[in-house]
Amino acid sequence: MKEKKFLSIRKWLNPKDSADSGMVQAFVASSYGCVDSSLTIWDCSRKITLDFSFYDEKSAAQRAQKLDLLIDAMQQMKAKMGVAFEECSPEKQQDLVCHILDDEGLE
Repeated sequence: MKEKKFLSIRKWLNPKDSADSGMVQAFVASSYGCVDSSLTIWDCSRKITLDFSFYDEKSAAQRAQKLDLLIDAMQQMKAKMGVAFEECSPEKQQDLVCHILDDEGLE
């Protein structure tokens, strides 16, 4: 049986004018009763490839669960990055320094 491609994408993670580099690549194909699937993520100095290949219903369900866990972790990370940014804003930092100084009696 000839390999059949279902997905083959490669996208930059940053705008063209950004000094940061990074890319994501996703691939899904089938041949000989197996599904070959992977996700590769690059940044400027590292690369990770996660394998999602499977050959039966049980392993397909496990790979779907693996993807769900990754998606959930990334969504939580995105939400907390916003919270962390708010906590670290210059205004909040100034308030924190003032409160620490007030608590120590150093005005």
